[in-house]
Amino acid sequence: MPTMILRALVAAFALVTLASPGAAAVRALKFAQGPVVLLAPDSLAGSVEVGLWYAAGTRNDPPGQSGLAFAVGRSLVRPAPAAQRSLVMAGGSYNEILTPDLTAGSLTLPAELVRDGIAAFIARLRAPSVSPTGLRAALSLAKSDRDARLAASPLLPGIEDVFQSGYAGHGYAAPVMGRAGDAARITAAAARADLAARFAPGRALITVVGRFDPADALARLRASYGEPATYTPRAAAGTRAAFRPSTGAPRSIPLAVGVPVLLMGWRGPAVTDPDFPAFDLLAHLLTGGSSPFAPATLAQPAGPFAQVLGGVDRRTDASMLFLIAVAGDDTAATMQRLTHGVERLGRDGVPEDEVARARASLEAAMEKSTETPQGRATALASSLLLEGRWDASEQRTDRVRALTPEALQRVASRYLDASHRTVVISVPQGAAPGGQ
Repeated sequence: MPTMILRALVAAFALVTLASPGAAAVRALKFAQGPVVLLAPDSLAGSVEVGLWYAAGTRNDPPGQSGLAFAVGRSLVRPAPAAQRSLVMAGGSYNEILTPDLTAGSLTLPAELVRDGIAAFIARLRAPSVSPTGLRAALSLAKSDRDARLAASPLLPGIEDVFQSGYAGHGYAAPVMGRAGDAARITAAAARADLAARFAPGRALITVVGRFDPADALARLRASYGEPATYTPRAAAGTRAAFRPSTGAPRSIPLAVGVPVLLMGWRGPAVTDPDFPAFDLLAHLLTGGSSPFAPATLAQPAGPFAQVLGGVDRRTDASMLFLIAVAGDDTAATMQRLTHGVERLGRDGVPEDEVARARASLEAAMEKSTETPQGRATALASSLLLEGRWDASEQRTDRVRALTPEALQRVASRYLDASHRTVVISVPQGAAPGGQ
Protein backbone atom coordinates (compact mmCIF):
# COMPACT_ATOMS: atom_id res chain seq x y z
CA MET A 1 0.00 0.00 0.00
CA PRO A 2 1.76 3.22 -1.11
CA THR A 3 2.36 5.83 1.57
CA MET A 4 0.37 8.48 -0.29
CA ILE A 5 -2.78 6.34 -0.24
CA LEU A 6 -2.65 5.83 3.51
CA ARG A 7 -1.94 9.51 4.11
CA ALA A 8 -4.89 10.51 1.95
CA LEU A 9 -7.15 8.17 3.88
CA VAL A 10 -5.96 9.51 7.21
CA ALA A 11 -6.43 13.10 6.08
CA ALA A 12 -9.96 12.36 4.91
CA PHE A 13 -11.05 11.18 8.34
CA ALA A 14 -9.03 13.37 10.70
CA LEU A 15 -11.52 16.19 11.06
CA VAL A 16 -9.55 19.28 12.02
CA THR A 17 -12.26 21.73 13.04
CA LEU A 18 -11.28 22.61 16.56
CA ALA A 19 -8.28 24.95 16.42
CA SER A 20 -8.02 28.39 17.96
CA PRO A 21 -9.96 31.08 16.06
CA GLY A 22 -7.49 33.80 17.08
CA ALA A 23 -8.07 37.11 18.81
CA ALA A 24 -9.66 39.33 16.13
CA ALA A 25 -13.00 40.95 16.98
CA VAL A 26 -16.00 38.66 16.59
CA ARG A 27 -19.68 39.65 16.71
CA ALA A 28 -22.66 37.29 16.91
CA LEU A 29 -26.08 38.69 15.93
CA LYS A 30 -29.60 37.26 15.72
CA PHE A 31 -32.12 38.47 13.17
CA ALA A 32 -35.82 38.08 13.91
CA GLN A 33 -37.29 35.34 11.69
CA GLY A 34 -33.83 34.80 10.32
CA PRO A 35 -30.45 33.25 11.00
CA VAL A 36 -27.75 33.84 13.54
CA VAL A 37 -24.88 35.71 11.89
CA LEU A 38 -21.27 35.64 13.01
CA LEU A 39 -18.96 38.41 11.78
CA ALA A 40 -15.19 38.08 12.16
CA PRO A 41 -13.35 40.74 10.15
CA ASP A 42 -9.60 40.50 9.55
CA SER A 43 -7.99 43.34 7.61
CA LEU A 44 -4.88 41.24 6.94
CA ALA A 45 -6.75 38.38 5.25
CA GLY A 46 -6.53 38.00 1.49
CA SER A 47 -10.19 37.02 0.98
CA VAL A 48 -13.55 36.71 2.69
CA GLU A 49 -15.30 33.45 3.57
CA VAL A 50 -19.11 33.47 3.59
CA GLY A 51 -20.77 30.31 4.84
CA LEU A 52 -24.16 28.77 5.66
CA TRP A 53 -24.16 26.22 8.50
CA TYR A 54 -26.54 23.83 10.26
CA ALA A 55 -25.95 21.59 13.29
CA ALA A 56 -27.20 18.57 11.34
CA GLY A 57 -25.57 15.37 10.16
CA THR A 58 -25.72 11.61 10.53
CA ARG A 59 -25.59 11.97 14.33
CA ASN A 60 -29.18 13.24 14.27
CA ASP A 61 -30.52 11.80 11.01
CA PRO A 62 -33.94 10.17 11.55
CA PRO A 63 -33.76 6.46 12.47
CA GLY A 64 -33.47 4.28 9.39
CA GLN A 65 -32.77 7.31 7.17
CA SER A 66 -29.04 7.81 7.63
CA GLY A 67 -27.56 10.02 4.94
CA LEU A 68 -30.55 12.37 4.79
CA ALA A 69 -28.45 15.37 5.86
CA PHE A 70 -25.76 14.42 3.37
CA ALA A 71 -28.17 14.01 0.47
CA VAL A 72 -30.76 16.71 1.13
CA GLY A 73 -29.03 19.10 3.50
CA ARG A 74 -26.11 19.67 1.18
CA SER A 75 -28.52 20.85 -1.51
CA LEU A 76 -29.80 23.53 0.88
CA VAL A 77 -26.37 24.97 1.65
CA ARG A 78 -25.29 25.10 -1.98
CA PRO A 79 -26.00 28.42 -3.77
CA ALA A 80 -28.29 28.32 -6.78
CA PRO A 81 -26.33 27.18 -9.86
CA ALA A 82 -26.46 30.56 -11.63
CA ALA A 83 -25.30 32.46 -8.54
CA GLN A 84 -22.52 29.98 -7.81
CA ARG A 85 -21.33 30.03 -11.41
CA SER A 86 -21.26 33.85 -11.44
CA LEU A 87 -19.25 34.04 -8.21
CA VAL A 88 -16.77 31.40 -9.32
CA MET A 89 -16.23 33.21 -12.62
CA ALA A 90 -15.54 36.38 -10.60
CA GLY A 91 -12.72 34.68 -8.71
CA GLY A 92 -14.52 32.78 -5.97
CA SER A 93 -14.64 29.10 -5.04
CA TYR A 94 -17.26 26.90 -3.35
CA ASN A 95 -16.58 24.40 -0.55
CA GLU A 96 -18.72 21.95 1.41
CA ILE A 97 -18.24 20.68 4.95
CA LEU A 98 -20.23 17.49 5.58
CA THR A 99 -19.53 15.75 8.89
CA PRO A 100 -21.61 13.67 11.31
CA ASP A 101 -22.23 16.90 13.27
CA LEU A 102 -22.43 19.65 10.64
CA THR A 103 -23.75 20.43 7.16
CA ALA A 104 -22.30 23.56 5.60
CA GLY A 105 -21.47 25.29 2.35
CA SER A 106 -19.11 28.23 1.97
CA LEU A 107 -17.80 30.63 -0.65
CA THR A 108 -14.23 31.94 -0.63
CA LEU A 109 -14.46 35.31 -2.38
CA PRO A 110 -12.60 38.52 -3.17
CA ALA A 111 -13.48 41.07 -0.47
CA GLU A 112 -15.57 43.22 -2.82
CA LEU A 113 -18.01 40.34 -3.40
CA VAL A 114 -19.07 39.95 0.23
CA ARG A 115 -22.59 41.30 -0.43
CA ASP A 116 -23.07 38.92 -3.35
CA GLY A 117 -21.93 35.96 -1.26
CA ILE A 118 -24.32 36.83 1.55
CA ALA A 119 -27.15 37.30 -0.96
CA ALA A 120 -26.48 33.87 -2.47
CA PHE A 121 -27.00 32.16 0.89
CA ILE A 122 -29.94 34.35 1.94
CA ALA A 123 -31.68 33.16 -1.23
CA ARG A 124 -31.27 29.56 -0.02
CA LEU A 125 -32.99 30.43 3.28
CA ARG A 126 -36.14 31.89 1.76
CA ALA A 127 -37.95 28.71 0.76
CA PRO A 128 -36.16 25.47 1.66
CA SER A 129 -37.99 22.65 -0.08
CA VAL A 130 -37.48 19.36 -1.83
CA SER A 131 -39.49 17.77 -4.62
CA PRO A 132 -39.59 14.06 -5.48
CA THR A 133 -37.42 14.84 -8.50
CA GLY A 134 -35.00 16.86 -6.40
CA LEU A 135 -34.81 14.10 -3.82
CA ARG A 136 -34.02 11.47 -6.46
CA ALA A 137 -31.27 13.70 -7.85
CA ALA A 138 -29.81 14.30 -4.36
CA LEU A 139 -29.79 10.59 -3.52
CA SER A 140 -28.26 9.74 -6.89
CA LEU A 141 -25.50 12.31 -6.34
CA ALA A 142 -24.82 10.92 -2.87
CA LYS A 143 -24.48 7.41 -4.31
CA SER A 144 -22.14 8.64 -7.05
CA ASP A 145 -19.99 10.40 -4.47
CA ARG A 146 -19.76 7.26 -2.38
CA ASP A 147 -18.91 5.11 -5.40
CA ALA A 148 -16.14 7.55 -6.33
CA ARG A 149 -14.70 7.52 -2.82
CA LEU A 150 -14.76 3.73 -2.71
CA ALA A 151 -12.89 3.58 -6.00
CA ALA A 152 -10.27 6.03 -4.75
CA SER A 153 -10.04 4.70 -1.18
CA PRO A 154 -10.20 0.90 -0.96
CA LEU A 155 -9.80 1.05 2.84
CA LEU A 156 -12.94 3.16 3.25
CA PRO A 157 -15.22 0.22 4.21
CA GLY A 158 -12.68 -0.85 6.83
CA ILE A 159 -12.46 2.63 8.34
CA GLU A 160 -16.26 2.86 8.39
CA ASP A 161 -16.38 -0.53 10.10
CA VAL A 162 -14.04 0.72 12.84
CA PHE A 163 -16.30 3.72 13.40
CA GLN A 164 -19.46 1.60 13.28
CA SER A 165 -18.13 -0.70 15.98
CA GLY A 166 -16.40 1.98 18.03
CA TYR A 167 -19.44 4.28 18.02
CA ALA A 168 -22.01 1.49 18.40
CA GLY A 169 -25.26 2.63 19.97
CA HIS A 170 -24.99 6.17 18.59
CA GLY A 171 -25.79 7.99 15.33
CA TYR A 172 -22.04 8.21 14.70
CA ALA A 173 -22.06 4.50 13.85
CA ALA A 174 -23.55 5.35 10.43
CA PRO A 175 -21.26 6.65 7.68
CA VAL A 176 -21.51 10.36 6.88
CA MET A 177 -23.01 9.45 3.49
CA GLY A 178 -25.46 7.04 5.13
CA ARG A 179 -25.93 3.30 5.01
CA ALA A 180 -26.64 1.93 1.55
CA GLY A 181 -29.93 0.31 2.56
CA ASP A 182 -31.33 3.48 4.11
CA ALA A 183 -31.55 5.49 0.89
CA ALA A 184 -34.63 3.53 -0.25
CA ARG A 185 -36.46 4.52 2.94
CA ILE A 186 -36.06 8.27 2.39
CA THR A 187 -39.23 9.72 0.89
CA ALA A 188 -40.00 13.25 -0.24
CA ALA A 189 -42.40 13.59 2.70
CA ALA A 190 -39.68 12.53 5.14
CA ALA A 191 -37.24 14.96 3.55
CA ARG A 192 -39.72 17.84 3.81
CA ALA A 193 -40.37 17.06 7.46
CA ASP A 194 -36.63 17.01 8.08
CA LEU A 195 -36.21 20.38 6.38
CA ALA A 196 -38.79 21.87 8.72
CA ALA A 197 -37.14 20.36 11.79
CA ARG A 198 -33.38 20.61 11.23
CA PHE A 199 -32.96 23.06 8.36
CA ALA A 200 -35.39 25.83 9.23
CA PRO A 201 -34.08 29.38 8.61
CA GLY A 202 -34.10 30.08 12.34
CA ARG A 203 -31.62 27.21 12.89
CA ALA A 204 -29.16 28.51 10.30
CA LEU A 205 -25.84 30.21 10.97
CA ILE A 206 -24.28 32.56 8.42
CA THR A 207 -20.58 33.27 8.89
CA VAL A 208 -18.62 36.13 7.33
CA VAL A 209 -14.92 35.79 8.09
CA GLY A 210 -11.82 37.48 6.66
CA ARG A 211 -11.30 40.68 4.73
CA PHE A 212 -14.57 42.63 4.57
CA ASP A 213 -16.26 45.78 5.83
CA PRO A 214 -18.69 44.80 8.64
CA ALA A 215 -20.91 47.80 7.84
CA ASP A 216 -21.22 46.64 4.24
CA ALA A 217 -22.11 43.10 5.30
CA LEU A 218 -24.65 44.31 7.84
CA ALA A 219 -26.29 46.55 5.26
CA ARG A 220 -26.99 43.52 3.06
CA LEU A 221 -28.35 41.51 6.00
CA ARG A 222 -30.57 44.37 7.22
CA ALA A 223 -32.09 44.65 3.75
CA SER A 224 -33.53 41.14 4.24
CA TYR A 225 -34.05 40.85 7.99
CA GLY A 226 -34.18 44.33 9.56
CA GLU A 227 -32.30 45.28 12.70
CA PRO A 228 -30.47 42.52 14.54
CA ALA A 229 -30.08 41.91 18.24
CA THR A 230 -26.89 40.80 19.93
CA TYR A 231 -26.88 37.03 20.10
CA THR A 232 -26.02 35.51 23.45
CA PRO A 233 -25.68 31.77 22.94
CA ARG A 234 -26.42 29.32 25.69
CA ALA A 235 -23.79 26.77 26.57
CA ALA A 236 -24.48 23.35 25.12
CA ALA A 237 -26.07 20.91 27.52
CA GLY A 238 -23.50 18.73 29.20
CA THR A 239 -25.03 15.38 28.30
CA ARG A 240 -22.90 12.26 28.08
CA ALA A 241 -23.64 10.04 25.10
CA ALA A 242 -24.05 6.31 25.70
CA PHE A 243 -21.89 3.93 23.68
CA ARG A 244 -21.74 0.16 23.82
CA PRO A 245 -18.49 -1.12 25.33
CA SER A 246 -16.18 -3.07 23.05
CA THR A 247 -14.80 -6.54 23.64
CA GLY A 248 -11.52 -5.54 22.03
CA ALA A 249 -11.62 -8.70 19.88
CA PRO A 250 -10.59 -8.36 16.21
CA ARG A 251 -12.91 -8.99 13.29
CA SER A 252 -12.01 -9.44 9.64
CA ILE A 253 -13.67 -7.98 6.53
CA PRO A 254 -12.87 -8.26 2.80
CA LEU A 255 -11.16 -5.21 1.28
CA ALA A 256 -9.82 -4.57 -2.21
CA VAL A 257 -6.19 -4.21 -1.11
CA GLY A 258 -3.25 -6.39 -2.04
CA VAL A 259 -1.59 -6.58 1.39
CA PRO A 260 -2.89 -7.31 4.90
CA VAL A 261 -3.98 -4.09 6.59
CA LEU A 262 -4.82 -3.62 10.26
CA LEU A 263 -7.24 -0.88 11.32
CA MET A 264 -7.56 -0.05 15.01
CA GLY A 265 -9.49 2.57 16.94
CA TRP A 266 -9.84 3.66 20.57
CA ARG A 267 -12.99 5.64 21.38
CA GLY A 268 -12.27 8.72 23.46
CA PRO A 269 -14.14 11.58 25.13
CA ALA A 270 -16.40 14.18 23.54
CA VAL A 271 -14.72 17.40 22.46
CA THR A 272 -16.65 19.17 25.25
CA ASP A 273 -15.30 16.78 27.90
CA PRO A 274 -12.51 18.13 30.16
CA ASP A 275 -10.49 15.02 29.23
CA PHE A 276 -10.53 15.78 25.50
CA PRO A 277 -7.44 18.05 25.28
CA ALA A 278 -5.34 15.30 26.92
CA PHE A 279 -6.78 12.64 24.59
CA ASP A 280 -6.11 14.89 21.61
CA LEU A 281 -2.51 15.36 22.74
CA LEU A 282 -2.07 11.61 23.24
CA ALA A 283 -3.26 11.03 19.68
CA HIS A 284 -0.87 13.70 18.44
CA LEU A 285 1.98 12.07 20.33
CA LEU A 286 1.32 8.78 18.57
CA THR A 287 0.38 9.96 15.10
CA GLY A 288 0.89 13.64 14.53
CA GLY A 289 4.51 14.64 14.42
CA SER A 290 8.09 13.90 13.52
CA SER A 291 9.06 13.06 17.11
CA PRO A 292 10.86 9.72 17.52
CA PHE A 293 8.48 8.95 20.37
CA ALA A 294 5.67 7.66 18.15
CA PRO A 295 7.52 5.05 16.05
CA ALA A 296 9.58 3.92 19.03
CA THR A 297 6.43 3.54 21.14
CA LEU A 298 4.36 1.75 18.53
CA ALA A 299 7.20 -0.64 17.66
CA GLN A 300 7.53 -1.98 21.19
CA PRO A 301 8.31 -4.67 22.24
CA ALA A 302 9.35 -6.10 18.86
CA GLY A 303 10.77 -4.55 15.72
CA PRO A 304 9.11 -1.97 13.46
CA PHE A 305 6.18 -2.61 11.11
CA ALA A 306 6.25 -2.12 7.41
CA GLN A 307 4.22 1.09 7.83
CA VAL A 308 1.79 2.72 10.28
CA LEU A 309 -0.19 5.95 10.09
CA GLY A 310 -2.99 7.38 12.16
CA GLY A 311 -5.00 10.35 13.33
CA VAL A 312 -7.81 11.47 15.59
CA ASP A 313 -11.50 11.69 14.67
CA ARG A 314 -13.00 14.64 16.59
CA ARG A 315 -16.76 14.70 17.10
CA THR A 316 -19.13 16.47 19.44
CA ASP A 317 -20.19 13.43 21.46
CA ALA A 318 -17.01 11.34 21.20
CA SER A 319 -13.62 11.09 19.54
CA MET A 320 -11.43 8.29 18.27
CA LEU A 321 -7.71 7.63 17.96
CA PHE A 322 -7.24 5.40 14.91
CA LEU A 323 -4.27 3.63 13.38
CA ILE A 324 -3.81 2.04 9.96
CA ALA A 325 -0.91 -0.39 9.63
CA VAL A 326 0.44 -2.54 6.84
CA ALA A 327 0.63 -5.77 8.78
CA GLY A 328 3.31 -7.73 6.96
CA ASP A 329 3.24 -11.51 7.24
CA ASP A 330 2.19 -11.72 10.88
CA THR A 331 -1.06 -9.84 11.48
CA ALA A 332 -1.44 -11.13 15.03
CA ALA A 333 2.03 -9.90 16.00
CA THR A 334 1.39 -6.51 14.42
CA MET A 335 -1.86 -6.16 16.36
CA GLN A 336 -0.13 -7.17 19.60
CA ARG A 337 2.65 -4.63 19.10
CA LEU A 338 0.23 -1.81 18.28
CA THR A 339 -2.03 -2.65 21.21
CA HIS A 340 0.93 -2.78 23.58
CA GLY A 341 2.44 0.44 22.23
CA VAL A 342 -0.77 2.44 22.62
CA GLU A 343 -2.18 1.01 25.83
CA ARG A 344 1.09 1.02 27.77
CA LEU A 345 0.80 4.85 27.93
CA GLY A 346 -1.82 4.36 30.64
CA ARG A 347 0.59 2.18 32.62
CA ASP A 348 3.97 3.80 31.95
CA GLY A 349 3.05 7.41 31.19
CA VAL A 350 4.89 9.80 28.87
CA PRO A 351 8.22 11.52 29.66
CA GLU A 352 8.02 15.26 30.37
CA ASP A 353 10.24 16.21 27.43
CA GLU A 354 7.99 14.31 25.03
CA VAL A 355 4.88 15.98 26.49
CA ALA A 356 6.47 19.40 26.04
CA ARG A 357 7.45 18.63 22.45
CA ALA A 358 3.97 17.35 21.63
CA ARG A 359 2.28 20.37 23.24
CA ALA A 360 4.29 22.75 21.07
CA SER A 361 3.62 20.70 17.94
CA LEU A 362 -0.14 20.41 18.56
CA GLU A 363 -0.48 24.12 19.36
CA ALA A 364 1.31 24.96 16.11
CA ALA A 365 -1.01 22.66 14.16
CA MET A 366 -4.09 24.19 15.78
CA GLU A 367 -2.93 27.71 15.00
CA LYS A 368 -2.03 26.82 11.43
CA SER A 369 -5.49 25.38 10.79
CA THR A 370 -7.04 28.82 11.38
CA GLU A 371 -4.61 30.93 9.38
CA THR A 372 -7.02 31.12 6.42
CA PRO A 373 -10.52 32.62 6.54
CA GLN A 374 -11.95 29.20 5.69
CA GLY A 375 -10.15 27.49 8.57
CA ARG A 376 -11.06 30.22 11.01
CA ALA A 377 -14.71 30.16 9.91
CA THR A 378 -14.81 26.39 10.50
CA ALA A 379 -13.41 26.78 14.02
CA LEU A 380 -15.81 29.59 14.92
CA ALA A 381 -18.92 28.00 13.43
CA SER A 382 -18.34 24.51 14.82
CA SER A 383 -17.63 25.93 18.27
CA LEU A 384 -20.73 28.12 18.26
CA LEU A 385 -23.15 25.54 16.86
CA LEU A 386 -21.92 22.51 18.77
CA GLU A 387 -20.63 23.95 22.02
CA GLY A 388 -22.62 27.14 22.47
CA ARG A 389 -19.74 29.64 22.23
CA TRP A 390 -17.54 30.67 19.36
CA ASP A 391 -14.36 30.77 21.47
CA ALA A 392 -14.65 27.19 22.78
CA SER A 393 -11.79 25.97 20.61
CA GLU A 394 -9.56 28.79 21.87
CA GLN A 395 -10.16 27.58 25.41
CA ARG A 396 -9.07 24.09 24.38
CA THR A 397 -5.79 25.53 23.16
CA ASP A 398 -5.26 27.07 26.59
CA ARG A 399 -5.95 23.71 28.24
CA VAL A 400 -3.46 21.95 25.96
CA ARG A 401 -0.76 24.34 27.17
CA ALA A 402 -1.49 23.35 30.77
CA LEU A 403 -1.36 19.57 30.29
CA THR A 404 1.06 17.56 32.42
CA PRO A 405 2.44 14.02 32.10
CA GLU A 406 0.20 13.01 35.00
CA ALA A 407 -2.91 14.27 33.19
CA LEU A 408 -1.98 12.35 30.05
CA GLN A 409 -1.39 9.13 31.95
CA ARG A 410 -4.73 9.43 33.75
CA VAL A 411 -6.63 9.94 30.48
CA ALA A 412 -4.67 7.19 28.72
CA SER A 413 -5.52 4.70 31.48
CA ARG A 414 -9.19 5.64 31.17
CA TYR A 415 -9.63 5.40 27.40
CA LEU A 416 -6.76 3.42 25.88
CA ASP A 417 -7.92 -0.05 26.89
CA ALA A 418 -9.81 -3.06 25.54
CA SER A 419 -13.25 -1.70 26.44
CA HIS A 420 -12.68 1.27 24.09
CA ARG A 421 -10.73 -0.64 21.41
CA THR A 422 -11.98 -1.74 17.98
CA VAL A 423 -9.89 -3.88 15.62
CA VAL A 424 -10.56 -4.66 11.96
CA ILE A 425 -8.27 -6.84 9.83
CA SER A 426 -8.49 -6.88 6.05
CA VAL A 427 -8.78 -10.17 4.18
CA PRO A 428 -8.54 -10.71 0.40
CA GLN A 429 -11.59 -9.58 -1.57
CA GLY A 430 -13.99 -12.49 -1.94
CA ALA A 431 -13.00 -14.19 1.31
CA ALA A 432 -15.72 -14.70 3.89
CA PRO A 433 -15.59 -12.05 6.68
CA GLY A 434 -15.52 -13.13 10.28
CA GLY A 435 -13.80 -12.80 13.63
CA GLN A 436 -10.37 -14.13 14.43
